[in-house]
Amino acid sequence: MICPNCGDTLEIGSWPFCGPGGHPPVRQFKTAFDERDACVVWEHPVTGEVRYPGQNNAPMPERYRVEGYQRKEMRTLREISKFEKKNNVWNERAWCDSNGRGEA
Repeated sequence: MICPNCGDTLEIGSWPFCGPGGHPPVRQFKTAFDERDACVVWEHPVTGEVRYPGQNNAPMPERYRVEGYQRKEMRTLREISKFEKKNNVWNERAWCDSNGRGEA
């Protein structure tokens, strides 16, 4: 990816600065997560309401199943990013390292 302002080549993991605002971080969307690292939510297909389990391996409570909620697993950063934008949320585990610093 080439910066439209300065012409520098931006690489995955780098965040070079140019101009007053700097470059936005470059995200890599190719890596898929295994089952233990998947991001899991319970989503109602009609209303779009979302419930967040405490752990990704937690069983769905029967009351949510009766109401029609479905388990949704997100195994790539692209899926997580789309979900974040749609629901105006942010997945800290996906974008931060273990110390809470941005862009892991």
